[in-house]
Amino acid sequence: MNEKSPALQDEDEAQDATVPESAESTPRDEFAELRRQNEELLTKLKYLQAEFENYRKRVDRDAATVVKYAHELLLSRLLPIVDKRTLRSQRSKARPGKASGWSVTT
Repeated sequence: MNEKSPALQDEDEAQDATVPESAESTPRDEFAELRRQNEELLTKLKYLQAEFENYRKRVDRDAATVVKYAHELLLSRLLPIVDKRTLRSQRSKARPGKASGWSVTT
């Protein structure tokens, strides 16, 4: 778990890669070195993009889970109230002469 992804390597390694190995390098060697550095940076960019995409998907999934459980909590708190109201309504219909205690106001 302590391993760094290729996109997050030490800055020292990146700085070492920018310093030419010999003072007498030819333009072709410099071009090849720049191309290699470009490929490394492109690879790091791709890793970072993939990591960010995974992060975004994980956050979306976590947000959906939070909403799901929030709805469940609300329903679990409201269900006993609705059950009691339904039961009292059924009892009041069974006994037409007795008031149920519930009134609807407009």
